[in-house]
Amino acid sequence: MRLGNLLANIPQRLEHEKRNLETLNHQVNESREELKKTFPQEQSLAEKQEKLNRLTLELNRDNSKQNQHEEVQASPSKPMPLSSRIAKVQDAEEGKSRRQEAKDESREFLP
Repeated sequence: MRLGNLLANIPQRLEHEKRNLETLNHQVNESREELKKTFPQEQSLAEKQEKLNRLTLELNRDNSKQNQHEEVQASPSKPMPLSSRIAKVQDAEEGKSRRQEAKDESREFLP
């Protein structure tokens, strides 16, 4: 009886799968048409990416100048305690990794 049910359902399943195939073909065609269209905000995106890159460079320069200024001020006649030097190095490394993450994130938006 089970085999008989399977055989009896073949025409219905075939029609169902044909409809699914038609739907998928329609979706593929629509997707192809969408890919042919241009991105309407492409110019705006390019301008904003350029501005982001300029600001990132400025921030890196400002941070570099600030770090140099702090190093000059932090050069007392007595050496800094080891714990302070370690904390300073760790802070600098965290800042570098944050800046690198920001650069990586900004590159995700590049075409």
